[in-house]
Amino acid sequence: MGHDDDTALKALFSAYDPILPDSGEFMRRLAEKGAALEEIREYHLRLRRTARRALIMAAGAGFLTGVVMTLLFPWILRLCAAAGAILKDMTATVPDPSIIMVTAWCVIAGTVILVSLTTYNQLFRPVADHLYGLTGKH
Repeated sequence: MGHDDDTALKALFSAYDPILPDSGEFMRRLAEKGAALEEIREYHLRLRRTARRALIMAAGAGFLTGVVMTLLFPWILRLCAAAGAILKDMTATVPDPSIIMVTAWCVIAGTVILVSLTTYNQLFRPVADHLYGLTGKH
């Protein structure tokens, strides 16, 4: 950067004379923007609380579903074994008992996941609809 460039920059900055607004108007606009920022911050805090509450309730619903499904495990295992017997009649192959056991646990896991996700979606959906401006009529 040469001497001429420095002189040109100094001339440019010395010629800059911004018009400053009235201090009362500036303070009013600053207060409005500060109030808007505070409103956004409070909305975000409410949104986080609602999401946390929905997450805790969904986890609780999933846990309770898991307990109930585990108590129903013998019945689910018999149901899977009956399905395996039907499969045996159709394919003439005997299903491995461990596959029946894994299938029963997959049914339990799938049910727990489905209940948890549905609970979270139902609890957080009104907030998400409001957040994205949706009316809920899909």
